Amino acid sequence: MVFPWETPEKPGRLPETNAAGNHDQNTMTKTILAIDDNQDFLDLLKILLEDSGYRVLLADSAAKAMESMETEPPDAVILDLMMPQRNGFEFLENLRWDTRFEKLPVIVLTAMTLTGEEREFLEAFTVACMDKAQSTQVVDRLKQLLPDS
Repeated sequence: MVFPWETPEKPGRLPETNAAGNHDQNTMTKTILAIDDNQDFLDLLKILLEDSGYRVLLADSAAKAMESMETEPPDAVILDLMMPQRNGFEFLENLRWDTRFEKLPVIVLTAMTLTGEEREFLEAFTVACMDKAQSTQVVDRLKQLLPDS
């Protein structure tokens, strides 16, 4: 069994840190935050992403996602648009106003039929917008975005 703090190069050891105390990106797996209110879909994404070597954080709401990002900023986000309370569009708008996350890669996976205006918004604030039926292709897109993973 491999624990989350182990690295392939040094099983049983924590990843090395640089002078600032940050983990060395060359010894760490990229972290993806998946946000969706459908737990079954989150479970599917977790399996898909972990099988591809990513570390996965899950959030079933925009509020929980922001809390998670405060303590553990991800390398990329996979976002559903249709969620209760705060939807994916509102989450994206808030995310882009926060200078810490304004350039964070976001991939939208949705079953929603989008209007032209919604598509324009997503083109401006995300790196990709994909239908949930294409969810297996999200790994290829992440590999393009995060080449070190």
